[in-house]
Amino acid sequence: MKRWMILAFAILISVFSIIVISFVTGKVFWLFSIMYFIGTYYTLIALFGVFWAHSRPDDDPRFRPFVTVMIPAKNEEEVITKTLDDLLEQDYYFFRRSRMEIIVIDDGSTDNTARLVRSYSKTKRGKHKVRCISNNGPDHGKPIALNYGLKFAKGDMICVFDADSRTPPDFMAKAVQYFKDPEVAGAQGKVRIFNRYDSTLAEIQDDEFASFNRAVQRSRDVIGGAVALGGNGQLTRKRCLEELGGWKVGSITEDLELSVRFYEKGWKIRYAEGSTVYQEAVVTLPALFRQRTRWSQGHIMTFLEMLPLVLKSKKLTPFKKFDLFIYLTGIMTPGFVFLSYFLGFLAFFSVNMTSGVNDLLWIWASIAFIPVVYWGLYGEVSKNPFVLIFKSLRIFIFCFHWIPTFFYGWYRALVSGLNGKDPDWDRTKHSGAQIMLELWDP
Repeated sequence: MKRWMILAFAILISVFSIIVISFVTGKVFWLFSIMYFIGTYYTLIALFGVFWAHSRPDDDPRFRPFVTVMIPAKNEEEVITKTLDDLLEQDYYFFRRSRMEIIVIDDGSTDNTARLVRSYSKTKRGKHKVRCISNNGPDHGKPIALNYGLKFAKGDMICVFDADSRTPPDFMAKAVQYFKDPEVAGAQGKVRIFNRYDSTLAEIQDDEFASFNRAVQRSRDVIGGAVALGGNGQLTRKRCLEELGGWKVGSITEDLELSVRFYEKGWKIRYAEGSTVYQEAVVTLPALFRQRTRWSQGHIMTFLEMLPLVLKSKKLTPFKKFDLFIYLTGIMTPGFVFLSYFLGFLAFFSVNMTSGVNDLLWIWASIAFIPVVYWGLYGEVSKNPFVLIFKSLRIFIFCFHWIPTFFYGWYRALVSGLNGKDPDWDRTKHSGAQIMLELWDP
């Protein structure tokens, strides 16, 4: 059994006990307080993200640290060459000499991924060097593949892209500028969806990413909070990675886990707003459910394992520790939302439930997520209030999928913790969706 299971059981027993007491006494002020605080906190930081100036480092063409781009790939023959095409167009040179290399890590593919990349590397000479290495060991998974690739990396900086990524030519030149600050260990690019016009589901996911970028990532960067690394468009300083021993094997949200360890060391992570990476959205509900269950499970496991480390850290500033605490425990929000609606349903049928506060405040606590999304979309997608209201309400409805994936993610986390086995890398399958728009100016 994993050690973090002690905290998991403590939380579950505590929440269950509080719910039982609420049924007996009819008092749910505790639930209102949590939801009101979360809604108000994120509304405030979202406003900072929209209206506060974001400090970006100036582009210094002489600052071109050598970058190793690593792409973990398993059965990605449908998308890998398009990703490499974009990366070869990166305007990242110093005196006309390339300052980056590209390593594709074939992680046990059973299709033609490795053969395609090796053939590609022979025909696309004259720009940035591309090579393919194969992890032929018995263990596989994204963290294992990345750690394997790190052994071959020559760069001072490591940039991780998914195999379905599309990147503008200036991504790298803009993103590395944040590393002029020696305390910066990582930078996360802006993530958007390139097939957003393929379906309504894909368009909603793009709106979701856009609002998260602006209302959460940008806001946290502006106020000095805890910006999180993502699994795509992530840059890190190699020596920092090596000091920590690389990515944690067994983590299915290795990006979040790495973020926490960076902060625990007292290092910074910046949001590279000017560097955008595009990825493929899932276009079916079953695929969405699998993806979000994996995200939920990984977040829950990281929260349980890393929270004590965060609380005991002496290198985190009080505010950053507080903000990181909010970020980690935020995975519990779908559970609280479900409970609030469930108790509201009971109250509708005259079951004695009272929050002890004004009904207007309770309504605010229940819908505070909507203005957060609104302000996030305002900064990224549109200024039209009618469009923003429609898109905000649509995301509000869409996000109810987090409730079942939250509970199923808890179930999978508990099973993994009890049997002591690391979860498998349940990767998102990419189909090479057709791009329906110009992503950037040629």
